[in-house]
Amino acid sequence: MTILVSSLGALKNLRDGSAGAEPWPSSPGETEYLRTLFEVAAAGIVVQAEDGRIIDANSEAERLLGLSRAQMMGLASIDPRWKAVDESGADLPGEQHPAIVALRTGKSIDGAVMGVETGGGFRRWLEVNCRISTNPNGGERIVVASFIDVTKSRRREVELTVTTDFVRTIADNIPGMVAYWTKDLRCGFANREHEVVFGRSWSELEGIGLEDLIGAKMFSQGKARYEAVLRGENQSFQRTDVGPDGRDTFRWIQYVPHRVNGEVQGFFVLSSD
Repeated sequence: MTILVSSLGALKNLRDGSAGAEPWPSSPGETEYLRTLFEVAAAGIVVQAEDGRIIDANSEAERLLGLSRAQMMGLASIDPRWKAVDESGADLPGEQHPAIVALRTGKSIDGAVMGVETGGGFRRWLEVNCRISTNPNGGERIVVASFIDVTKSRRREVELTVTTDFVRTIADNIPGMVAYWTKDLRCGFANREHEVVFGRSWSELEGIGLEDLIGAKMFSQGKARYEAVLRGENQSFQRTDVGPDGRDTFRWIQYVPHRVNGEVQGFFVLSSD
């Protein structure tokens, strides 16, 4: 129980912004209260001795790591059964585990992301914070690791990356121009053909104002159509542009409103020769 008090002292110092922690004195009543807080915390909490062995863990840690407290006692966070990986998915050597790094350096760890297997081949992604404290039973250092499950948010990030790459690949290989403009007429997306036509890289196109890109004259000529599509009215028309080689290019252009919950947030532009 005294280890728990010291552990919660480290968590208190985490809140207060201190990198190290001393045992947090308390009465027997406070100790029981702190144990309750420890058990009902929404984050997993694991306390490890200076040699890396787990010496305490709360209920959320049991759930997230797939082992009971009794099963975890004496294990190290580097135990191979968890098959730990780093944020890129590569094997995470034991000496690079957040708690071990904290113990080795004596410094706090914030926001480290790692994956662990919790049975049945399921990989759970955790965001880990670590703080150093002192075991009042012997004075040796301990590390308090708190962690939350970020598996769902990481999955969404991966899906978004895959989707973005998929859309970019298709758009860049379409024989024409594809773009998205926000309701304040800023470029949110432009395919590779825009880089050819306007002589600007994507980093230069992203966020650029429509008038800044096409010039005041062409912007004025198209203003009524921009206003119409932002009212939710599809626009289809033919236009003659001067190509990069100085010759006239005849384009068929469509403006398609982008609606979210019935509100127009911007519009897509499809243009082909």
